[in-house]
Amino acid sequence: MHRAEPNTRDPTYATSASSSSPLPQGIQGVRGHILTELKRARQLTARELANTHSGFYPNFSLNSFNEYLQVFEVPENRPFEAMSLGQKKKAVLGFALATMTPVL
Repeated sequence: MHRAEPNTRDPTYATSASSSSPLPQGIQGVRGHILTELKRARQLTARELANTHSGFYPNFSLNSFNEYLQVFEVPENRPFEAMSLGQKKKAVLGFALATMTPVL
């Protein structure tokens, strides 16, 4: 089976190779694909997404999520439908990383 190489130009590809990176610790080596189509969650804010979905992830870290929102400059109280595509991707990526799973 042929394994595709990651597209490092894709904004959903996240790695941090150096400790001087502005990204929080724990991102090194994480790979995955983030879906940003939240058709049923368009009215939710990033904060509400964490409140309603974090219970499904026993290792979810609210502190990490808050840190990712700050680093990614995501407005935590703006509904997803009012965010740009980039902001949506950053919010969902921050949530996914805060689940503390090695594969997204």
